[in-house]
Amino acid sequence: MNVTAEQIKELRQQTGLSMMNCKSTLTETNGDMEKAIELLRKKGEIKAASRSDRTTGQGVVTSYIH
Repeated sequence: MNVTAEQIKELRQQTGLSMMNCKSTLTETNGDMEKAIELLRKKGEIKAASRSDRTTGQGVVTSYIH
């Protein structure tokens, strides 16, 4: 099924994700907006879970006030 630009725009406005990510998800779900949002949530949870294990071991935070 071809995904229209309007569908991509709508999904992008709802989720705030990139156009390519929205397009690939809509293509994967055959244009079903609800399934696309659910799939993006599942993918997002996986990414967020993998990032939560990271720790910051290096770096400096500075500020300069003039």
